Formats: sequence, structure tokens, C-alpha cells
Amino acid sequence: MTDDAKEPKSSPTDRIAAALPPWLVDPLPDLIWQGLLKRYGEPHRRYHDLVHLAEVLETARRFDIEGSPEFYFAVLYHDVIYDPRRDDNEERSARLLVDELGGLGGLLFDVGSGSRACDLRRAATLVRTTAHHASDVRFDDREAEALLDCDGAILGASRQRYAQYSAAVRAEYGHLPAAHYNTGRSAFLRQLLRLPQLFHRADFRLALTDRARSNLQWELSQLGAG
Repeated sequence: MTDDAKEPKSSPTDRIAAALPPWLVDPLPDLIWQGLLKRYGEPHRRYHDLVHLAEVLETARRFDIEGSPEFYFAVLYHDVIYDPRRDDNEERSARLLVDELGGLGGLLFDVGSGSRACDLRRAATLVRTTAHHASDVRFDDREAEALLDCDGAILGASRQRYAQYSAAVRAEYGHLPAAHYNTGRSAFLRQLLRLPQLFHRADFRLALTDRARSNLQWELSQLGAG
């Protein structure tokens, strides 16, 4: 979560279902849901897991983002493949989205303005944008910006939640020696702090920027690099 509210007592899967629009939940085969739950529940995940997925969706609701089918499928699949030893997770996740959902045969969603299918190529393109968190690339795409901001909103979480996030990311990189990890993580944090804007949307910038910059500086100090 990105404020100081207490953690919800419901399970991550319940939180995910509650945060998704009903028009997306109902038509999807159980096989797809079970596949997502299995992947996000892999034992090596400490941050990029079901809680993270729930938080991204809850952030979208908090900021009143009314996304398309492409947006919501991009959220569901943006970390569906996650291996901290590789640097192509976003590309592999995008390809899996197309492969799995492409086999459903033109599933239609009643989004309120009529039934429509999901443009899987666009959804996959949105997934690929999540590889650009630490860059100043700007996207002329409102849903890409919304996805990036929802995914990165953890930076502006309460200090307690941010500390949990920081520790969880370190655990995912447990295969790296401390000195190696600290050097790489510190460089990443500095890169974020050099960005003129941490968030794309004005409402995210207003709500989260100050706390995010404070959190990043705090983590740098914890790494001995402040």
C-alpha cells in the first residue's frame, strides 16, 4: 500500500479479485487464474509476488484509473515471469501474455460501452514499458504512464512498508554478495534520484514524490552510500 493505513487482513488473492473490474474477472477461465497465482507464488519471490500484484491494482483504484482490458492484463502479466538473475523478464512476460491469452479465441469483455476484445499486442507493449522505471523516457500513452506509476508507487509508501520492500528486494538477490548488491542497488537508487520526475502523472507526483525521495535517500544511507 502507498499510505499509512494498516495492511488489509484479506488474502492477496482476495485483494486482487476485489481490485479487478468484474467485467474482467468473470469471463476468464480458471486455468488462466491458476497459472497467474502459481507464477506469482513462486518461492524465490519476496517482493514481486501476489502482494505486489494486489498493491498495484489497489493503487490503480486509489487513483481512480479506469483502465482498458489491455491495461489490466498488462498489470496481471507485468511480473508474471521474474528471475532476478536475468534482465529480460519484461520481454518474456509480454510474450507469455500473448501466448496464453491468444489461445482463448477472442474473449470478449463487456466494459460498459459495449463488448470488445483485448488487443494483446498493445497489452504486451504496455508490459514492456515496465523495463523503463529508472529512465527519463516519457511515453505519449496515458495507460503506459498509469502502469509505470502504479508499479512504482511503492517508492512513495510509508517508511515501514518501504523498508519491507527494500528488504524483500535484497532477499530476491540473495545470490549476490553484500558488497556487489550494495554497489548495484546504490547506483540504481542514485539514478532514480537524478530523475527530474519520479512519476509520470500529476496526481502521483503530488501524492508520492516527497515521500519517495525521502525513502530513496533513507535506503542509500542504510546501504552506507548516503
